Amino acid sequence: MHLLARVDPPTLHPTVLAVKEGAVRLATQPIVNRKEPLDAQHLKHLAAETNLEDLLQLRNLVMFILAFSGFLRSSELCVIRSRDVQFNEGYLTISIEESKKDQLREGRSVVIAESSSITCPYSLLRLHMHKNQIPENSDEYLFRAISASGNRKGLISINKPISYSSYRQSFKKSFANIVPDISSFKLSLIQLGQVHGATLAASSGVSERNLQRHGRWASVAAENIKVKDSLASRLEVSEALSL
Repeated sequence: MHLLARVDPPTLHPTVLAVKEGAVRLATQPIVNRKEPLDAQHLKHLAAETNLEDLLQLRNLVMFILAFSGFLRSSELCVIRSRDVQFNEGYLTISIEESKKDQLREGRSVVIAESSSITCPYSLLRLHMHKNQIPENSDEYLFRAISASGNRKGLISINKPISYSSYRQSFKKSFANIVPDISSFKLSLIQLGQVHGATLAASSGVSERNLQRHGRWASVAAENIKVKDSLASRLEVSEALSL
């Protein structure tokens, strides 16, 4: 209407624009005390120290490695049942019953490759299920509270998933002697590997669509928050200028 009346719009006045820019700067607070993500070396350290005959230690290790490799949130991980897991030749598939971040509507299952490492999600999950006598394709939750009788430990018989508070306590206890300051590591950022795992994948040339689908992120913007560019990838821009 201002333009039709041949009057300059007030929103384009230099004073208005300057006030807007100042307000944006004031409202933008620097991020302090940013929590750190775990990385693969932390998990390998935990795996090396884990007594696989101790069912509590084994359960915790499997939970964190699955969370890392599958970019799983605690709300997704804790409710996985045996029937949600399918072991295939060289990889496993985990069905996610509900994923509120799944914008592509294609990320209701996660595929995780088998490896020869001590942190192989495939072999560790199979070991966890075998030692706890969890039948395949059953309704049993994979991660439940642990009961102890003397020197023997095992998953409780009640088919109830582990609580978030127990998951969090297990996280703190497992990594307390591995990381310098456990308080600087935020559990919700794991989803263990949503930061570091996504960064590794992006640096290895994994496509943006595959990253978004694997992480079941709501948008590319959400992905960009979680993926930290490596120094090498950032240098590619200036190197491409041939200056």
